[in-house]
Amino acid sequence: MAGVATRRAAAAVNPVNVARRNRPAARGGRRMSFKESLFDLSTKRFLDRMDATSVDGERQALLPIFLRVVRRIDHAAEKRISRSTRVTRESNTVAGCYYPAVQIDVVPEVIVAVPTVREGVFFTTPAELPRGRHYLERADIVTAQRERLMIAVTELMAESGYRGVSVQDASMRAKVSKAAFYECFDDKDACVYAAYDRFIAVLLTRVRGALPDEIHEWTSTDTAAVIKEYLATLDADPVTARAFQVEMDALGRPARKRRRDALVGMAQVLKTERDRLSDRDHEVPVSAYVGAVYAMRQLASDVLDERGGAQVSELAAECAEWIESMLTAHLG
Repeated sequence: MAGVATRRAAAAVNPVNVARRNRPAARGGRRMSFKESLFDLSTKRFLDRMDATSVDGERQALLPIFLRVVRRIDHAAEKRISRSTRVTRESNTVAGCYYPAVQIDVVPEVIVAVPTVREGVFFTTPAELPRGRHYLERADIVTAQRERLMIAVTELMAESGYRGVSVQDASMRAKVSKAAFYECFDDKDACVYAAYDRFIAVLLTRVRGALPDEIHEWTSTDTAAVIKEYLATLDADPVTARAFQVEMDALGRPARKRRRDALVGMAQVLKTERDRLSDRDHEVPVSAYVGAVYAMRQLASDVLDERGGAQVSELAAECAEWIESMLTAHLG
């Protein structure tokens, strides 16, 4: 008889039976989901059954059954995508038996809009690939997918940081499959580094373009033009600027080495251009340019990291004066 009573008691708290027999009509102005009813009703039926049962053996038999039910529902609820759930557990004792009281609160999902890059500065979003039969070359498809993936990883990294971005996230945002991702890049780091290389290449091109072609005496006007163009380019696409001026260092030592190489390369470019345009006999050592580039980058990164709406271009006038003074001091 005890075995029959135990089976009946277990059937009474079976989640499927409970939900089908008595499913609440609404919660918060809407109909409860099937999973929500499992939590509420299974807990209620279990407690009612425990109160009505006087045989300790039946209580002990019911407890592990209910715990398994709770774990399964909890696991399923945590994997929901359409809305977020908050599950709280409290220690309670009913009729001398310990059990977890499960309370579920369904709250609206908060959708955070990920900022997008500015078109035509560092990246340009390719046109949508045609569906079905088409005559595009495979190389053209891969090029378009690489561009989309670099844009996606840049936007996600600017919002959530490097560690908050996964291959799955980047693929979904770029609207390509994971298989296509791995056809374009070996891993997430390779995608980030490719985007970073684009960032540096555009900066160097814009800085070079700010200088005149004809040979003349380098003046503070040229220094101001270089600094202004560098900062204006960052302001033109603050999402990309934040991703690679602020969040890039989280990739670790390889990223820091890549950053050093990029900044030293930028300093070399500035030295080459200054030496080309200047007719002075004494050259400024490259370390002075490296120091100026590092200082300028750090000041711009601090502004970008604040997210306060300030523009890095506001640094141009002040920085141009002391950087020119520092470089001129080496000319003797």
